[in-house]
Amino acid sequence: LTDVYKIRALNDGVASMLQKRRLKLLNREYLRQEISIIRPRLIVAMGKTTHNLLSEWFPKERLDQIRHYSWAVRYNHGKEFAADMRRVCASYAKLRGCARLG
Repeated sequence: LTDVYKIRALNDGVASMLQKRRLKLLNREYLRQEISIIRPRLIVAMGKTTHNLLSEWFPKERLDQIRHYSWAVRYNHGKEFAADMRRVCASYAKLRGCARLG
C-alpha cells in the first residue's frame, strides 16, 4: 500500500495538487521507483481519480480499481467495498500463477 502523492492533502487540496505540474512529475518519479523495486503483478487504485492518474502515468502496468475505503466508512457502504475487495482478490489470484511479462 502506498500513496500516489507523498504529501498530505485535505479536501480541496487534492484538486490543487493535481494542477501543479512540477509536484505531479516529482511524485510520479517517486512512484515509478517504488514500482520498479516492488514489481507488482497488479496495482489497485483506490478511487477513479487515482485510477485515471495511474493509467496515464503507467499505461503498461496491470491496473484495477476499487472504491476508496473512506467512502465505504463514511457512507456505510461496507458491503460494496467488500465486493470490490473480493473481485480484486480473484483478479490477483489469477495473476499469481502467471509469469511476469517483460
